[in-house]
Amino acid sequence: MWKNLKQLYQLLKKFTNRVVIGDPLLINAYRSYGNEEDIILRGRVIENEGITVQKEDGLWRNLVNNIRRFETDEIRSLPVHLALDGQLHKQVTDREGYFVFKVPQTRPVAASYVHWEKGELSLPEHRYKSSQLIKNSIEIMRPGRLSQFGIISDIDDTILKSHVGSWLKLQMIYVTLFKNVYQRKPFEGMSEALKYLAYDQEGNHVNPTFYVSNSPWSLYEVLEEFLQIHGMPKGPICLRDYGAFFGRQLEDFRQHKSRTIDHLMEFYPKLPFILIGDATEKDADIYLEKFHKFPGRVLGIFIRQGRNPDSNVRVRQLFETYPDQPFFLVQHSIDIIRHVRQSIVFDRII
Repeated sequence: MWKNLKQLYQLLKKFTNRVVIGDPLLINAYRSYGNEEDIILRGRVIENEGITVQKEDGLWRNLVNNIRRFETDEIRSLPVHLALDGQLHKQVTDREGYFVFKVPQTRPVAASYVHWEKGELSLPEHRYKSSQLIKNSIEIMRPGRLSQFGIISDIDDTILKSHVGSWLKLQMIYVTLFKNVYQRKPFEGMSEALKYLAYDQEGNHVNPTFYVSNSPWSLYEVLEEFLQIHGMPKGPICLRDYGAFFGRQLEDFRQHKSRTIDHLMEFYPKLPFILIGDATEKDADIYLEKFHKFPGRVLGIFIRQGRNPDSNVRVRQLFETYPDQPFFLVQHSIDIIRHVRQSIVFDRII
């Protein structure tokens, strides 16, 4: 009986989602990526809250917008279409409104540098009074023939001042709720450091850049715009689903950063990687684990010092057990450039 009731509930929920939706729908198209064999595209369908942000917005306006950003109304069991390279692909949103396409590739990589392709996402079923299909374009990054390595960087307290290590995380909560994308601050010199790694001397984006964070997908648009405003190299942003807390999904939540890096290193088996993070959490531990798991694939590790001296000492002691490896605890972003220039490990690729 319980099984039948559950099936009836799911059927009614599915019908409700297809017929009664108050706000217009929005396709969040996350920057995606591909290799020589497959392209992986991700996104989410939610109700469009119509959030608009201005530089001069005050505390109250920021609070309202940020709460609305977290209070997303996701749409489950909704068909999503992807038009790519003249072909149509179909997928359905999951219980949290997410969808993933994995599209086989038949075209070899022809470009010399990192390049971006576009697909078009659409919702074939209308949810409100409109004669127009709901659409959004999605960008796909593919490394070029001259790409020598990849860069995987954390965001919070590595690029963006997030104050994760503040007492009871109060300062982190404050800037997340009461600041907007124009008012958040980057670490000085981080744009220059990442560009030094990602671009060649002629300014070509030669080495692909990936951003991996434990922040929720609700902050995707904020982080994407923040990285653009402050001139960081363009790249996919991999965030975390905060909507499921049981079974395998709970373990995926806890291991998000580690498993995402595993996936990227397995997806690009020919690329070594430089890993960048901070001492506030467990970035150094995760990166050292990848050093052992993928022999010869971790070119270097750079960890930004945090405000907690004990955390910095712990990372320094970890790295001291690898005296012959290019693992560095850095105080300033520009130290990354200095270490790369001075280390013979990077001579053949930088």
